[in-house]
Amino acid sequence: MAANESSKPRGRKSKTIPKKRGDYIAAARFNDNQTQLYFVRNADDIDDARRMVLEEVGYENVRCLLVSERKTDNG
Repeated sequence: MAANESSKPRGRKSKTIPKKRGDYIAAARFNDNQTQLYFVRNADDIDDARRMVLEEVGYENVRCLLVSERKTDNG
């Protein structure tokens, strides 16, 4: 019996690549007209990034919030 006959055929293993979570930037204006930038990493989507910022600073303190996906040169 040859060595190749006894070995099991090897199938291709599929590698599951996890979806890269996004980086976002948020600009907040507060009720006292102060402004602040926030960098949000690992948010599922833009709505998740918005929720994360609002939970951090408090819903009642924010007059306006602008959230955008942050693009990098290498990706």
